[in-house]
Amino acid sequence: MEKLISTAEAHRILTQKAFEYRRVVRQSFQGALGLVLAEAIVADRAYPPYRRATMDGIALRSSDCALLSSKGLPIAWTQMAGKPLPPSMLPEGACVRLYTGAVVPAEADVVLRQEDCIEVSTDVVRSSAVPTKGQNIHELGSDLQEATLYADMGYVLSSKELAALASFGYAEVLAYQKPRVVVLSLGDELVSIAQKPILPHQIRLSNAYAVGWLLQEWGFEVQIQENALSDDLNTISKTFEHLSGIYDVVVTTGGVSVGAADFVKNALKRIGASILLHGVAQKPGKPLLVAEMRASGRQSLFFGLPGNPVSAYCCALRYVLPFLRLASAYKIQEPQRVELAQQIVFNPALTYFLPARLVEGLAWPMATNTSGDLFSLGRAEGLLELPALQTIFKKEATCLFYPFKEQG
Repeated sequence: MEKLISTAEAHRILTQKAFEYRRVVRQSFQGALGLVLAEAIVADRAYPPYRRATMDGIALRSSDCALLSSKGLPIAWTQMAGKPLPPSMLPEGACVRLYTGAVVPAEADVVLRQEDCIEVSTDVVRSSAVPTKGQNIHELGSDLQEATLYADMGYVLSSKELAALASFGYAEVLAYQKPRVVVLSLGDELVSIAQKPILPHQIRLSNAYAVGWLLQEWGFEVQIQENALSDDLNTISKTFEHLSGIYDVVVTTGGVSVGAADFVKNALKRIGASILLHGVAQKPGKPLLVAEMRASGRQSLFFGLPGNPVSAYCCALRYVLPFLRLASAYKIQEPQRVELAQQIVFNPALTYFLPARLVEGLAWPMATNTSGDLFSLGRAEGLLELPALQTIFKKEATCLFYPFKEQG
């Protein structure tokens, strides 16, 4: 393992590297949900693009309301939605029967709803209602004028923005592509979740799912390998080389410490990858390894996470997730500042991460039975980060809290 670096230095290295992985693509708008815009979106015309009826009813001049309440108004024509106006003008003392979404004639300045109308005959309408000028008319350009900036670069496309893009005629849009990610685990002790019977020395694979699903919860598409790699240098090397040609980010769990069967670092070196960092002054997650493979015009980043579940989850939340968000041009979600509900004592000169949950604004640490205690994570809502070089963290002391789920 290399000389330990601080969590701040590890964050700096990954932040700098993330910008190299930003890719702008021309994306079909159907596949752009959740992506970050790489161009400004402007209205292609005024909206609405015509004077639009918002109710079924009749369109008339407000000056003709007196006639409407006495003898009634003749219907000049019927205007359906999606049909152009006829070339003739609306005569004075007449009205147009129309339906929601239809074009309102230029001469009409009010639409009286159908419920307020009485049909004297098939072509004459009367009403005692006193409509207000402009009533039930969605005026031309009252929502947006042509060339109005609707969404600028850096905007995250939700269903609402994509509906606007469709209205503006953007069949494609320039956006930042999310990195292609794969997650896999290493270890001879790992077996499929479906294996039965399971022997005492075997463990069902769960780390790859935990890390992969964490990233998916934050909006990333992740391929999760359902079979663990065996602790064999040749197998690991060949798999890494293959995956580097397909994925932008490869996340592994296990095999990054200094044991005789920890082959990740050697496998990466064998395929020509450069080690960016190996070892962070933190607990859990100290053996974190990050390397980069460049070949044939491609680059792939490898995150080697420790095999203990809490360590792997901690490193995924603290390092993998921020890297992916920054590479996708998302804004980094800053940690919350919370107060401790109880005093914590931690002796090693390391940054300390521990699962916690928030209750009425206070952070309650969750007891863990070593970093292999997967089940403590299920009771937690995020991770507390306690800085290095401090031993006693008093009750109500302020610290950083990284939530497991994206905050709205």
